[in-house]
Amino acid sequence: MDNDCYLTDERRKQHMTDQNARKIEKIEKETGHAWVYLLECADNSLYCGWTDRIEHRLSAHRNGTASKYTRSRRPVTLVYLEECGTKSLALKRELQIKKLSRKEKLKLLTDPQNRLEAYRAHHPDI
Repeated sequence: MDNDCYLTDERRKQHMTDQNARKIEKIEKETGHAWVYLLECADNSLYCGWTDRIEHRLSAHRNGTASKYTRSRRPVTLVYLEECGTKSLALKRELQIKKLSRKEKLKLLTDPQNRLEAYRAHHPDI
């Protein structure tokens, strides 16, 4: 039996909206948009992370709600962005980058895999 028949019209609309949001989020995750990124913090340190929603994650870092590390080192600037395809690949790449020295991480900024400028062309507010 369908549980929707017990919902009020307004609650049914909200339920459908929630279902659609979950479907969209699932599709976004399945389409292979996982990113590894480097942020330069106010103290010149570098922070490496991964996400499947780069705008949302960057906003959270800027608001101080994404990580303990960057919260006390704001403002942060996105300096490196690499598309990895899947969450699994992004996690592996993040680990690789975290093992690099600062000098090696800075070299990444000029690497052809850095998709930051191409991404900014379509998302200028990032």
